[in-house]
Amino acid sequence: MLIILAPLLILLAPFIYFVKFFQVPMMHVEFIYLVATIIGISLVSSLLLWRAGWIRLIIVQTFLITFALSFLPSFQNTLWLKVAFFVILGLSIWLGKKALPVFTYMAGIFCLALLIFPVGKQFNETTISQKNIKQAIDGSQTGLSPPQTREESKSKLPPIIHIIFDEHIGVDAIPTDTPQGKQLQDLIKTFYPHYGFRLYSNAYSRYSRTYDSIPNLLNFTLEQQDSYYFPGGFSEQILTQNKDFELLSSMGYKIHVVQPVYIDFCHANQVNYESCYSYPVYSLKYFYQLDFPWQQRYGYLLKSYLFSSSIFQGTAYTYMFGLRPVAQAIGISLPRWGWDQNQMSTIMTLTALQDLKQDVLHHADDGTAFFAHILLPHSPYIYDQNCQIHSQPMDWLINYDFGPQGNTPERRALRYQLYETQTFCLYKQLQNIFDAWQQAGIMNNAIIIVNGDHSSRLPVVAPTIESQGKSSKQDFDDAYPALFAVKAPGYQAGIDDSQATITYLFGRVMEQVTGQSLVIDDNAPYVFLTNDVPGLRGMQVKEAISSFK
Repeated sequence: MLIILAPLLILLAPFIYFVKFFQVPMMHVEFIYLVATIIGISLVSSLLLWRAGWIRLIIVQTFLITFALSFLPSFQNTLWLKVAFFVILGLSIWLGKKALPVFTYMAGIFCLALLIFPVGKQFNETTISQKNIKQAIDGSQTGLSPPQTREESKSKLPPIIHIIFDEHIGVDAIPTDTPQGKQLQDLIKTFYPHYGFRLYSNAYSRYSRTYDSIPNLLNFTLEQQDSYYFPGGFSEQILTQNKDFELLSSMGYKIHVVQPVYIDFCHANQVNYESCYSYPVYSLKYFYQLDFPWQQRYGYLLKSYLFSSSIFQGTAYTYMFGLRPVAQAIGISLPRWGWDQNQMSTIMTLTALQDLKQDVLHHADDGTAFFAHILLPHSPYIYDQNCQIHSQPMDWLINYDFGPQGNTPERRALRYQLYETQTFCLYKQLQNIFDAWQQAGIMNNAIIIVNGDHSSRLPVVAPTIESQGKSSKQDFDDAYPALFAVKAPGYQAGIDDSQATITYLFGRVMEQVTGQSLVIDDNAPYVFLTNDVPGLRGMQVKEAISSFK
C-alpha cells in the first residue's frame, strides 16, 4: 500500500497547489482527465518502486520529491531547488528504506494542509480599503463608483487620464517588412492626431522590463538598480513610492486606478485614492468562460500545470537552446518544443478597458485623475483584429520561446504578425472609447497621456548585460521604443519624430500640469541593460543607443 500511496501523495501535493493558486474549476471533464493522468503517472512510479533495490529506490523517490517541489514558488529559483535535491538525496541515503514512509507522511500532511488553508499568491492582489466602493478582483463587480450627475460633481480641475499600454512599441520602430506593419504604423500616425494628440513617434524607454519602466516613469527617476522599487522581489510588487500620484493628490485630485493583478499601484504613500479596480491575470477560471471543447481545455490545462514546474521549463529550455542547435549543427533536425507558454494575461483586458471608459464617463467632472495599466498589446496574442479570440488556445504565443535568446528570425516574424493583429484590436477598442468621451464632451478639456512601457519585446537577441555588444539595431527596436502621445494645453496635434525618452516626455507634461519644476530625465541617448534573469536587483549597465548597429 505504501508503494502506491507514496508517488500519488507526492504528485498530488503540487497539483492541489496549482488548482487552488490558479482557481481551476473542477467540475469539468478535462479536470477529471488531468487527475487521471496524474494517477497514471503515479502508478508507473509505483511500479518503479515495486521491489526496488536500494539504489533505484533512492533515485526514484529523490526525483519524485524534487519534481514535486519544482512546482512551488519558493523553488522557482533553481539554486534552492538544487539545495533541496541534495538534501533529499542525503536523507534518502541516510535513512535508507525508512525514507519512503517518512516522505509519504510528509506529503500527506502537506496535501491536507493545502486543502484546508488558503494558498498564497505568487503575485500580490491589492487589498486597498475603499472609501465608497468595492474592489473587483474576480471580475464579478465593476469596482467603480456610482455615476454622479454633472451638476452634482462639477470641479474646476480638468480630468487627467493616463493610460499605459503594456508592450506597445514606438510607432517608428514598428517593422514595416511584415504583412501588416506599414498599415498599423499609418493607422497609429493618423489615429492620435485625429483626436488632438501630439504623437512622439520616436520615443523610447530606458528599460526593457515593466517593473523598472513604470515605477521610474511615475517617480521621474532613472534608478540604475534592477527592480529598485520592489525590494521584496516579485512576491511584493507594491509601489509605495509614486511621485506622480502624490503631486496630483496635493492638487486636490482623487485617484482612480485600473490595474492588472501584477504591480500594485494602490498603496503609495500620501495619495488620495478614491477607487482601485484590479483585473485578474493569472486565474485559469476565466479561461473557462471561453467556448472551447474539453479536449482543448485539457491540453491547455495540462500545459499550464507542467509549465508551473521549473524543472519542466528547464528541460524545455535545454532542449530548445542546447540539444536542438547541436543536433542541427551535425545535420539532425529535431522538432520544435511545441509548448512554450502558460500565460493568459490578456483575457480580461477588454473588460478592463470598458471599465475605464465608464469610470471616466461617470467621474470626468469631479476632480478625478484616472490611471490605467492595460496589458495590451502584451502577449499572449489571443485576439484577431476584430477582437475575436483565436480558436486554438494551444497555439497562443507569448513574445519569446524560452530564455534570454529571444526568437529566431522566423519565430520573430510569426509573432509580429500576431502582435500587430492584436494591436489592431486595441485600436478598435480605443476608437470606441475616445468616440464615447468625445460625444460626452470630455475630450475638449481632458489632459490625456497614452504611452507604452517598453517595446514589443520580440528581439532575436535580447539586449541584456550577458549579450552586450551582440544586439542589433533591430533588437533595440524590439526592446526599447515605446508609444507616447499627449493631449494637453500647449501641445499641438501632430507628429514629433525627435528622439526622446518617455520619462523625459512624461516629466515635461507633469511640469506643465502641476506648475512645478521637477527633477526629470536629462534625455541623454542611452538605455539600461539588465541581467538575463529578471529581478536580481543587480546594477544595470548604461548602453549608448549608437552602439546598437
